[in-house]
Amino acid sequence: MPDEDDGFNPLIVAALEGYNEILNLLVSFKGIDINYQCKSGYSALMVAAAADNVEIVRVLLERGCDPNLKNICGFTALIIAAEKGHVNVVEALLSNKNVLVDETDLNGGTALAFAAEMNHVDIVTMLIDRGSDINIQNDRGYTACMWAVKKGNVDVIKSFLASGYNLEIQNSIGRTVLHMACTSNLNFVTLYDALHIINMLLVAGSNENVKDYYGNKALDYLSDIERDAIQVRITYTYTNIYLTNNFIGLQTGAKLATTSKHRSRSVREWIHQDQSGLESPAASSSSCI
Repeated sequence: MPDEDDGFNPLIVAALEGYNEILNLLVSFKGIDINYQCKSGYSALMVAAAADNVEIVRVLLERGCDPNLKNICGFTALIIAAEKGHVNVVEALLSNKNVLVDETDLNGGTALAFAAEMNHVDIVTMLIDRGSDINIQNDRGYTACMWAVKKGNVDVIKSFLASGYNLEIQNSIGRTVLHMACTSNLNFVTLYDALHIINMLLVAGSNENVKDYYGNKALDYLSDIERDAIQVRITYTYTNIYLTNNFIGLQTGAKLATTSKHRSRSVREWIHQDQSGLESPAASSSSCI
């Protein structure tokens, strides 16, 4: 957000402070520049969007404010509202026939990408319904779905998969969403969610044989995912993976394998062993992934 030394005019101040009556008076003046932008490129509409003042957003749009103006970072009002999770403002902007849903910032980021990264599921759905391109890539080749995978935003990923996301898209270093799931930063994603996402992507049809520019397949990176002394290596085609505090399990076809005794051992080590005596995870209160 800009500050008052940034060249505010009365219209921007009214939008920032939520002075609805004053703003209504200002926009009625003949000759008022409704699209005035301060030094950092913010217009009154952008400021109102950032402040979550949907009434002012509606007034400005009705008065013909340009919804596609950009600040010095390339952010439009829609990008700002989508990133902040202001659902009502996004809805108001999308109702305007002139708004461009896939405008990009200086790095090629769209409103959809920001909403996906910040886990604003409702806004992601609204943008997709309005026709936002789910496969568009930024300057680094990232799609909105890749950002969602990077942050472990499961419900957002489900929305992309249900909308026909192209699982073969590779970023600037050749990585697909499956690669990104397998190299998840555990500062953002728990091991449980990482395995859940990997499973979803494989079930959805991700090609595990695609190599990145380092010559690695996605599943080659799984040995680096560690938590609580659990190391996971998946070398079999499977339909489900699940994890609780007590065991890690992998379902291969009809055969179910679980372990609570060998938490530090890899799946590959114990998958061949007879696990028939172990309790099924179905008896656990935790849901299978």
